[in-house]
Amino acid sequence: MSGSSLQFAFINSTTVENLSRKIKVWDLAVYMPNPPAPNAVLPFQTITYPLITSSDTYGNGYYTNPISPPPVPSSTSQTQTRTATQTPRTFAILHTKPGENPWDLGSPFANLCTVMGDNPFDWIFPLHHSPCTNHNRGESAFALGPVVQRLKQEAGIVIPNGSSSFNGEEEKEKK
Repeated sequence: MSGSSLQFAFINSTTVENLSRKIKVWDLAVYMPNPPAPNAVLPFQTITYPLITSSDTYGNGYYTNPISPPPVPSSTSQTQTRTATQTPRTFAILHTKPGENPWDLGSPFANLCTVMGDNPFDWIFPLHHSPCTNHNRGESAFALGPVVQRLKQEAGIVIPNGSSSFNGEEEKEKK
């Protein structure tokens, strides 16, 4: 039992996830710091929160899902009041390849440390909280691996030097 628990910790997976880990495709909503123009044609779906569902804004980039229309709120006045005070945030819906784990950090030791802690002394004598309870990351509740970085680069959300840009082009320095 401890052997299988260590195996799951090394691959950053759970028992249920392990059943389909070779074929599982993860759908991730990735924040776009510089959203595209409303009429831009993208190779992926996007969604903007808060959802704006009035008929005059549908199709203008606030909810771009070719499969289904946006949900209709029970009270239009509550939705319009809520959305008027919140800044819209656009997310790209990206998909991993079958078998890729977005939380696999690329190293069995790094994966084990995200579950057990950085200090091996804490593994034997767990006197501190698990790192799994630390949700202070701005990007995700759990550490994301290189798969997510690759997906962002392929979508043009993050360029290799780490700065964010939608179109993936580096800004040229002014001389």
